[in-house]
Amino acid sequence: MSLFLLPAQAQEQEALNPQQEIHSNLIKSALLNDAFAERCRGMSVNKNFNQVNRLFITKYGVSANNYIETFIAEDFRDYKRQFSRHFNIVLAKKGGCQAAKDQKWDKEMHDEFKELYRQAEASNWFPIIEY
Repeated sequence: MSLFLLPAQAQEQEALNPQQEIHSNLIKSALLNDAFAERCRGMSVNKNFNQVNRLFITKYGVSANNYIETFIAEDFRDYKRQFSRHFNIVLAKKGGCQAAKDQKWDKEMHDEFKELYRQAEASNWFPIIEY
């Protein structure tokens, strides 16, 4: 995902197969868009993450949180907290919400989410999750 990576994830990206990378980046993109909406628009509904969750449950029979714990991080709650903290740091470096909007960061994030979602919908890859 070009726009946003947690520091420890930069090395992870190389090990993923292309389809797994699309799905992992889709989750990260959803979290990023939802964090921006909450912080800069006052919307606390996790619209994008819920959309990804519906796709994963419908298509794969697995929740997005289970996907996170299998392919991204050991604990989805810790991962989401860490993601949120890192987002706030990146947003501050961009100059805050208005500066990010002026730089069209929100549009880039949304466009990236839509493209990743489209790719995941069309994908024939199936995540194997052992419980």
